[in-house]
Amino acid sequence: MDSKYRIVSEEERLKYAPEMVGTGHHLLSDKEKFWVVKYKPATIDEEKRDYLAYLLGKGYANIAEVLPLSTEELAEVKALTQKDGNSMTQNTFLVRLAGSYSPQELPCQTLEEAVAKELVFSVWIRRRDAHVDNRVYVSGIPIFFDHQTAFLGEPHLADISAFFGATSDYGQAGRWRVRELTQSLTLLCRGVNKTEMGSFHYVNNFEAFKECLSAAASELEDHLPENWRQVVVNVGFTGDKSQPILDFLEKNLETIESDIGQMKKIIFQ
Repeated sequence: MDSKYRIVSEEERLKYAPEMVGTGHHLLSDKEKFWVVKYKPATIDEEKRDYLAYLLGKGYANIAEVLPLSTEELAEVKALTQKDGNSMTQNTFLVRLAGSYSPQELPCQTLEEAVAKELVFSVWIRRRDAHVDNRVYVSGIPIFFDHQTAFLGEPHLADISAFFGATSDYGQAGRWRVRELTQSLTLLCRGVNKTEMGSFHYVNNFEAFKECLSAAASELEDHLPENWRQVVVNVGFTGDKSQPILDFLEKNLETIESDIGQMKKIIFQ
């Protein structure tokens, strides 16, 4: 039987994921798309949080595709990457390389809309770490990934005041800031000081961003899959986690406008 996956070449790694050169990350191609192998042996349901975020957000925001693995696919991935025996379908999954997207594939075609919808979506699911390490730019438009902290992954941050009250490092939502660009985005990102600027989001025009932010909040529910509640259940969280996550998301939809109001006090500082 023909192999579904292959290891990417060094040329492809440099082209699609230059930030991963020399990092040891395993990158694969399935002849159509390019993927990074995510392996989280010490966590529970992390792959489900990533997959659920993609399923809920893919028609709304520029979110990288997440692909769970079948038993057969996992066996092939393990053979290619020499993953240890603890690699299972429950802790190993694929995320599409953001740098392999074409701009035409993205639902958000402007910088302002992309930033606005990433932030609104992140507030809804309580994804605090919307920072520079979890974002790649394609033709100046951001694509984001990594949702381990969301969906009650850090339950103490479910309350919006706690969510924006944490400021200990640039992985905390209390450090989110939006800034208007004064130079090339490419040059800026190359010289970014992550300690000081890792949680910053850049836009070309503040007024255009504010308009996109208002639209993004009001459009969120309309852009979710029609059966999104069943999607939450079908992802298959362990134990009895699905209902609390569903209740959490329902509640956050009801308060999204006021939650965004609190966010504005943070991001425009």
